Amino acid sequence: MALELVHQTTDEVLEDDPDWESNKNKAAPKGSSDKPIEQAIEDAEPAIRDVYFAARSFVLALGDDIQEKKLRLYVAFRRLKNFAAFVVQKKAVIVYLKLDPSRVTFEPGFSRDVSKIGHWATGDVELTLRHAADLKRAEALLARSYEGG
Repeated sequence: MALELVHQTTDEVLEDDPDWESNKNKAAPKGSSDKPIEQAIEDAEPAIRDVYFAARSFVLALGDDIQEKKLRLYVAFRRLKNFAAFVVQKKAVIVYLKLDPSRVTFEPGFSRDVSKIGHWATGDVELTLRHAADLKRAEALLARSYEGG
């Protein structure tokens, strides 16, 4: 199976992922935009775009084995499976991480357990990034998710 994955394209791998399949046609959660990701990035406030690109750079620097895939409404990052997804909004970057919520200390306004809440993408932990300082707080959780939880 692992050798087969080496020969598949990124699109084939993502389409085989049950999380990708079940989320690609979901409606936008209440309060969210259903703009295509490229448009959402363009419409975001300049400081939020800076946070998005800094977070993206941080995630891609975690390892050479990371694949990035822009889906319609979010950007997914994966190794063999998705470990992070970014949804860009006008005033925040929402990050979903594949982590066990029982092993995360949540901070009001920054992180929350979304395991029982409908949302785009893969992951049970949601982070809200509004400033560079939020990204600094998120780095350890992003790295933990990359490493497998």
